[in-house]
Amino acid sequence: MVVISKIHTKKVQVLTPWGMEPAVNFMGQHFIPTQKFANLNDAIKACRRNLDAGVFSIVIKDKETQQVMVCSPLPAELATLSA
Repeated sequence: MVVISKIHTKKVQVLTPWGMEPAVNFMGQHFIPTQKFANLNDAIKACRRNLDAGVFSIVIKDKETQQVMVCSPLPAELATLSA
């Protein structure tokens, strides 16, 4: 689990089999927001559940909006275009 500030990510759009999706790029990997929370503790609990299920996630906190997102990695095979 990684908890990071939104300033360490780049907002991107990726084309997936389901259409254009908002995503973030962190260290060269695209992540899709899967859940949004009002506080960090709830997001960390959700991220821990993901880890228990075998899914790596990152938690991104936006200081401006105070919103916290849990994002899951998007396999490169599913992202055919990013902008």
